[in-house]
Amino acid sequence: MSRLLMDKLRAVESKTLSNGGAAALQTLLGDRDILVKLVGAAMDDDQIDKYLRQTHLHDNGFQKTVLWAGSSGVKIVLHIWPVQEQEHVEDNIHNHRWDFASGVLCGGLNFEQYAINPDGASCQALSYRSPGVSETYRIDHLGQVNVAVEFSALLAPGTQYAFSHRTLHRAWGMPGKLSATLVIQHPPAQQWTLVLPRGTQATGSAIELRRPAREQFMENLRQLASLWVDLPKDRCR
Repeated sequence: MSRLLMDKLRAVESKTLSNGGAAALQTLLGDRDILVKLVGAAMDDDQIDKYLRQTHLHDNGFQKTVLWAGSSGVKIVLHIWPVQEQEHVEDNIHNHRWDFASGVLCGGLNFEQYAINPDGASCQALSYRSPGVSETYRIDHLGQVNVAVEFSALLAPGTQYAFSHRTLHRAWGMPGKLSATLVIQHPPAQQWTLVLPRGTQATGSAIELRRPAREQFMENLRQLASLWVDLPKDRCR
């Protein structure tokens, strides 16, 4: 990365820590050059193996790539929901270990926010711990919890939102469209994530991370580039 780009990314990191992710996200999305260069780096043949190691296929249906990580724990993360003919509605309700801000780049998201409610639906409650540098992660049973939808919306491209790490929610892409969001993650505020699966999930054993195949990874980035990012043509073929 160039010195200018690194200076811009450190400025985003500093603003996240001092003013919050929402303010930092506005700065990030207001400077198109940053995202062009970050996505372009992930598509570069000389760097693709590095970015594949920073990518996994999330159980909630999207490809998650860490585009940049600062020394403080702030991260810039790209989520891509590939084109699907049918709506993917198996996403688990969850919170996060970190506060975050997110912006919809293309496609759109179905979004639901939940609250603990004794009159709501009963769900299995699980704890999820980040794998870190490991190739496996673990989910453990906590008990049962009742939740109900507090807010729901269709988030169009250009929508920006920010939430506490405690906020229970779920989101999924639009059928027939590639959908993508850019996320600024704050440093972790807790050690584990609360997950409320749709149905019952086995717990207590190591689960392997799923990595995308190289071509699948590249194709998702190519489609994003064709919809949103003005990259050099030789990287968009």
